[in-house]
Amino acid sequence: MLRPEGLPRTQYDLIPLGGGLDLVTPAFNLAPGVLRDAINFAARPLGGYYRIAGYERFDGHQKPSAASVTVLQATWSGARPVVGDAVTIGTLSGVVCDPGYNYLALTKVAGSIPSGGPTDIVVGAAVVGTSTGSFGAVNPKVLAQLKAAAANIYRADIMPVPGSGPVLGCIVFNDVVYAFRNNIGGTEAKLYKSSPAGWVNVTLPVTLLPNGRYEMVVANFTAGPTSMKIYGCDGVNDPFAFDGVTYSPITGTGMTFPPDHIHAFKGHLFLSYSTSIVHSALGDPFDYQVINGAGEIGTSDKVTGMLVQPGTGEGGALAIYGRNTIYMLYGTSTADWKFVTYALGVGAHPYTMQNLSDSYTLDDRGIISMQSSLNYGNFDTGSLSYNINSVVAARRLLVTASGVNRTNSQYRVFFSDGYGVFTTVMNSQLVGHGVVQYPDAVLCAWDGEWGDGSPVSIFGTAAGYVMENDLGTSFDGAQINAYFITNVNVVKLLRIRKRFRRCALEVQGENYTEFSVGYNFDWASADIGQHLFSTGVAVLSPTPVWDNFYWDNFYWDGVLISPSYLELNGTGENIQLILSSNSDFVGEFSINSVILHYTPRRGMR
Repeated sequence: MLRPEGLPRTQYDLIPLGGGLDLVTPAFNLAPGVLRDAINFAARPLGGYYRIAGYERFDGHQKPSAASVTVLQATWSGARPVVGDAVTIGTLSGVVCDPGYNYLALTKVAGSIPSGGPTDIVVGAAVVGTSTGSFGAVNPKVLAQLKAAAANIYRADIMPVPGSGPVLGCIVFNDVVYAFRNNIGGTEAKLYKSSPAGWVNVTLPVTLLPNGRYEMVVANFTAGPTSMKIYGCDGVNDPFAFDGVTYSPITGTGMTFPPDHIHAFKGHLFLSYSTSIVHSALGDPFDYQVINGAGEIGTSDKVTGMLVQPGTGEGGALAIYGRNTIYMLYGTSTADWKFVTYALGVGAHPYTMQNLSDSYTLDDRGIISMQSSLNYGNFDTGSLSYNINSVVAARRLLVTASGVNRTNSQYRVFFSDGYGVFTTVMNSQLVGHGVVQYPDAVLCAWDGEWGDGSPVSIFGTAAGYVMENDLGTSFDGAQINAYFITNVNVVKLLRIRKRFRRCALEVQGENYTEFSVGYNFDWASADIGQHLFSTGVAVLSPTPVWDNFYWDNFYWDGVLISPSYLELNGTGENIQLILSSNSDFVGEFSINSVILHYTPRRGMR
């Protein structure tokens, strides 16, 4: 169709998505790809936002996310089997994860798929139908849903750590997960290890008092190939060493009370309680005799944790965090220790110290790095989380744990109400924040690697489960409710109305994906006439602004990078994009950029 002479041409605007969530900066001081509201989306290090992966329970059984599904043709002659039924079809056996109208989806399959003539489908001793073999091609969405159903079958096999109360601490060592939890009566703490059959009690030479909070490190003090051990403390029992077989209490430390924080540095084991720090003799975490090189350091602030600094000069340094002070210990032994006050008015909450390219913690002012604490001291604007201060400030006293995700270069901090903050950094510079909300609050956490070098992140819950994070398509079977709202975009033309025609979203991922996209004009003004697409409806939040935008749905079958298109229909000075996903079968995916198609109109009156 020809464009009439004199009418403006359709123009295009590329919006790179990045910068994370910002609740503070004025709208016109922000790039249009920054987020003004978001849950369960986080920033990629090189740009774009990703809908976070899920998590799933773990006890050593097969992981739910690794479940496979076999789909067979089925013709029913009796009552269909129900989810969880064991069936046999000739030499094939399996567990039902979905009995469809004309198909049967199975998991935990053994044997050969029947071929040729119809073969009886048997549940118990009853024949309920026949199958002629594989169903054939399955719709991508249905296949994703069937895999989620199969995951739920495996999920039912996985139990919480035996006992009562929350998980008190967890760690991965030699590809085995270890976890502490109180016994049924709450009278003592027990140690369990994962196995292919589930949790197995580890027999200990001592009775552990209950209700500790375990902090653990893995260290090697003798440089032997098999001398790596777990060292831990919990604030109520003696510290310990554990090699996966032998649990050895560490006594004779000279401390009046059991330590609540622990770290290994320069061949010494460091323990702290209140304002006192003791360290072992060089190379012997069981020797605390001063004559052999052990020692004690006093501080003026209650110690909340310790962390070896990455890439430090002067032979390395151990940061010792107080509630409102940071100390630094340089040197290699009592012969040359140098203990200095590094920063005043800045400290850390317990269990929030982590290393990436810099050291990160949660302080009363928010998330800080070691570099920012040196440059800005106790100024709020020195906090990396200043632009989401309302989220962090409201929860700083609820902090329970922290972790890192090295794949996404993220520092993560978690709170007892289920919320968390994922802070993405690149070369020690802030990329952006994402806020997450888990139905299971993270009460203790540990990050590391499996034996093959792949990353692993686990956490403990109030219900006694150990969860493996960043895995699967659901929150342990529950839907992942995620959305984001971008900053307003005037498309480089202030006070000019535009006719918005179309947008293209760059989607990246490896799985079937579906999500809903909405948009609103002029700050969601009620003066703009509204129209709802008939192709999709979503109700995600009672926030009033959500009553004033357009919806469309997208379904995507897992092309690595692909554009998805949305027809826009309206006129305004500015536009905001809104994307949502609420599902238990959609895997992690990224939205990297948006291209807007628009035509300039008249100036604002």
